[in-house]
Amino acid sequence: MKKLLFCLLGILVIISACKKSDPDPEPQHPELIGEWKGITSQGNACEFQVINKKGILYISHYKLLVNIPGGFHSYEATNTEGIAALDNTSFKITLGSGISGESSINGNFPGSGLLVGLFSVYSPNNATELSTGTYSCSKNQ
Repeated sequence: MKKLLFCLLGILVIISACKKSDPDPEPQHPELIGEWKGITSQGNACEFQVINKKGILYISHYKLLVNIPGGFHSYEATNTEGIAALDNTSFKITLGSGISGESSINGNFPGSGLLVGLFSVYSPNNATELSTGTYSCSKNQ
C-alpha cells in the first residue's frame, strides 16, 4: 500500500513539473509589436518587425533599400532572438563604423501608429562616404 501511495505521489510530482511554460510577460508598449512598413526619404521601401521576448521589445527584422553611389544596396537582417532592444519607444541598430563615423539605423515610435527614424550607412567596400536619410513607417494591420 505504501509503494502504491509513493508511486501515485511521484506521478503527481512529475505531472505538476511538466506544466506549460508561462507566456512572455506583457511589455510596456504592446501596441508596437508587429510588422512596420514604409518609405525612405530616397523613395525606397523599408520594413521592421517588433517582437516581445520576456517582456522586452526587440527589433527582430529590418530591411532598408538605400541609394548608394552606383546604384542601390539592401541593408537587412533577421534574428528571432532580437537584433536591438527598444529603450522605451526608441532603438538603435549599429552597423559598424568608418572614416566618416558610425553607421547605424535609429528609430522612434512617437505614437499614432508611426515609426520614424534616420539611417546613416556606408556603401559596401567603401568606409569613407556615408549615405544618409530618413524613413517613416506605419504598422501593418
